[in-house]
Amino acid sequence: MSRKKRLRGAGPRRSGKSGKLLFPDVPPGQYFIQFLPPAGFDFTQPSQGDAILDSDADPLDGSTANFTLIAGQVDPTFDAGLITVLGGAPRRYRGSRR
Repeated sequence: MSRKKRLRGAGPRRSGKSGKLLFPDVPPGQYFIQFLPPAGFDFTQPSQGDAILDSDADPLDGSTANFTLIAGQVDPTFDAGLITVLGGAPRRYRGSRR
């Protein structure tokens, strides 16, 4: 499956203190999101447990599966789970998930 549209110039806006990101005025189409982990973190396994709280990022490249948006649609369910990899056993990342 090929990757679809790459948004250029449609940067995210923070939507409050929670750290959530909003991409306003996205045209209808197929998209994916690629997350980049901060230094010292790796992605958790995707789709583990509750669909709202699980990670949607592929552990190998940080990308979600392709998804389709229709005109005016907002889908706030995409997120990435992170674990620390420095200093011994992994711990759950305590940052904002959305």
